[in-house]
Amino acid sequence: EALRHENIPHLRFLERQVKKLEKARALREELVYAYHEYLKHEEDHLQFERESIEGLREKPSREIREVGKRIENIRSELEKTKKGNKESEALLAFERKLSDLRTEQTALARSVGRIEGQISFEERRLEDEKKKASEEEGRPISYSTVRSFWDELTLILKEQDDENDADVLKKILKEVRRTVAAFVGHHLVKTEYVPDTSILLKLQKEKEYAETKSLDISKDILEQEHEMRLLSEEIEKEKDESREIERELFTLVATQTELRTTLARLDVRENTLRRDEDEFKREIGEGIVLIGRQIQGYKDFVPKEEHTDIGSDDEKERMLQTERRRNLEKMKIRLEEIGGASADEITKEYTEVKERDEFLEKELVDLEQSAELLRKLINELEKELGEKFTQGLAEISAQFNNFFSLMFGGGSASLTLSEIKRKSKSDIDTMLSDGEVPDEDETEEAGVDISVSLPKKRIQSLMMLSGGERALTSIALIFAMSQVNPPPFLILDETDAALDEANSRRYGDMIQNLSEKSQLIVITHNRETMSRADILYGITMGSDGVSRILSVKFDDAITVAK
Repeated sequence: EALRHENIPHLRFLERQVKKLEKARALREELVYAYHEYLKHEEDHLQFERESIEGLREKPSREIREVGKRIENIRSELEKTKKGNKESEALLAFERKLSDLRTEQTALARSVGRIEGQISFEERRLEDEKKKASEEEGRPISYSTVRSFWDELTLILKEQDDENDADVLKKILKEVRRTVAAFVGHHLVKTEYVPDTSILLKLQKEKEYAETKSLDISKDILEQEHEMRLLSEEIEKEKDESREIERELFTLVATQTELRTTLARLDVRENTLRRDEDEFKREIGEGIVLIGRQIQGYKDFVPKEEHTDIGSDDEKERMLQTERRRNLEKMKIRLEEIGGASADEITKEYTEVKERDEFLEKELVDLEQSAELLRKLINELEKELGEKFTQGLAEISAQFNNFFSLMFGGGSASLTLSEIKRKSKSDIDTMLSDGEVPDEDETEEAGVDISVSLPKKRIQSLMMLSGGERALTSIALIFAMSQVNPPPFLILDETDAALDEANSRRYGDMIQNLSEKSQLIVITHNRETMSRADILYGITMGSDGVSRILSVKFDDAITVAK
């Protein structure tokens, strides 16, 4: 029972922890659903965006290849028909330079998309670090730390339990304040978070430089196109025969420019898509840390509400997805505040402590039942022992009367059970010391009274018998007990020393009768007793001072004597 009382506080503490874990488990289930919903919609969006970009890129890529081949053919024709024409050469130079500028502009657009992805990643990293730093303020304190702090306070207060001095008490109070201040100060230490924005600033400068350069290139392209247009007009005026070919070349170049612009926009969308895919993978990694491999179940997730057709209202869908992500972040923060660490260990410990409490409760019930059974068994044994003792005492009393009559040639003897009330020793000491009579506190003790009645004498008490009579009475009692429950052997050491010749004969008759049931070893100097023995052993000492044992069998001695 003491073990169970000692176990209950810890069990209650673990019950509170388990309830807290159940709340965390329920929140984790909500988080699993939110993760699956968010990731499923995000995966569908990314897949749709990837397919859309690939579908939109296919036609412009094919057309720009065809236009490029046609431009090369036209240039070849111009080279053949207008070889040495400076205006044509200048136009070709404009085209080559314009092509180089557009290629460089496309590369810068891709570079800007890549840098934007790195900036987004760096901003999220700084935001996560800031969030972790802010969460340090509300971090939980472990049970072992609080327990250690309590033991330290208890030790300080226990050392001065019996002190009444005001100075000593002030000193104790000061020590307690110092300990509490140290504990609180240790757990309230909060360092100011200083973010490292060097990488972010560097990326922003690179983006600004690339955008500025791309803007300059766009101006150069416009200037080159303007000059190219002017030159084309001059060529048309001067050379009517090649006007159609040059017009076609100009149209093809303009078409090529539009197609490259379209592909550049698709490159920007693809860079954004690649950044979103990286963010999607990172989100899955965070989900594995929080909810484990359950995060992979988003692939089989079926939304409760009707799934909006992606692409039909993409802006509305992205707003809903942003709201889902915001709710997801809130759930993460709540789960971190509750704390789901070491859930398996706490649950296992709670199960073990609860099973131990149930085991102790069951053991207590078993012990109470066993105690009740033992009490019944003790009562039954006491009752049976009392009956057997009373029965055995009656049998011994009957045999005692027979042997007593045989020893004394008449008379009677009996054994009776008696109860004596005695006062406790402490009560007697109180009466002797204070002279006051205490309350009655008596104990009953059982005993056996021996009553004898000698022939022709009025004697009722053993105290009134002579020494020989007492010896004969003792012998009669010993023989009576041996007669009721005969032992394997019986040793009698000079029990007949105080008997006269007549009583010795009676004693001899009694031991001869007793030898039929038990083996007797009798030490005696009485001739009458020796005459009833089957074998005599004598101890004698010769002149050399060495003891010797002599034995005589009466049957052999009688045969030799005859």
